Amino acid sequence: MKLCFNAGPEPLEEYFPFAHENGFPWMELTCNNPKNFLDKFDATRIDNIKRLRDKYNLRYGLHSASFVNSAEIEPTVRVAAEQHLIAYMELAHQLEAEYIVLHFGYHFSLFREEVFRCLKKTYTPVVELAEKYELPIGIENMNKMHEDCEVAYLGVYIDEFTRMFEALPSKYFGLTLDIAHASLLPEGPEGFMDAFPDLTVSMDSLITKSDKTRFYWTLTGTNSVAGGTGNKVKISGFEEWTLSKEGLVQESKGYFNAEEYNRQLNGNTAE
Repeated sequence: MKLCFNAGPEPLEEYFPFAHENGFPWMELTCNNPKNFLDKFDATRIDNIKRLRDKYNLRYGLHSASFVNSAEIEPTVRVAAEQHLIAYMELAHQLEAEYIVLHFGYHFSLFREEVFRCLKKTYTPVVELAEKYELPIGIENMNKMHEDCEVAYLGVYIDEFTRMFEALPSKYFGLTLDIAHASLLPEGPEGFMDAFPDLTVSMDSLITKSDKTRFYWTLTGTNSVAGGTGNKVKISGFEEWTLSKEGLVQESKGYFNAEEYNRQLNGNTAE
């Protein structure tokens, strides 16, 4: 289980002491804010972050910007989106991050086949880098937008993930599940439960600090659906909620070890 401290939006270096003092073994370096955009990193800063990692005995992954459209279909902009994702992969590699969270972008409900064609084309060199660097990519599932919105996220529905993962099969290319986002799907979490008929999710703890609340959970189940692997899975993770002054959830992010999940699902022996 990764108990991650979400570092940002201030410079990432400022969060290492806090993570250490509060017992977090992992940090998620959020490079989706102006003080931590890609252009803010050079060799000196990268080396300093790695020194802080070693000083405080921490581990970390990288979280990219979801507002960059990875599913861009305009040719010139699509190339820029591809270069942007490759730059994230290179940064994660240079930082010696242990995973990276990316996204599938968004679309305007037009030219859907072209959207998927371009998304595959954009991600092909990205997945190749993941395999070269042995760096797991977790694609975060996004919110279902209101039906009146002209634009919609890609990477909301299970079939969208299935289509891309089948198009680019790799053990380093998988899902980072946000349970709160999944709850907004028409099939809700039941879509995942169908694949695991004996699925159980139990609460391990609920911890509140300032405006953040974390719901820690453990999932167990057997992939016994028709066509499944028949293997048992036991994985832990947590939801981090950002609360308003009224106590309402304004933002929710989910975290779990996708690599370990896939290992158990496929019945592979831990190295």
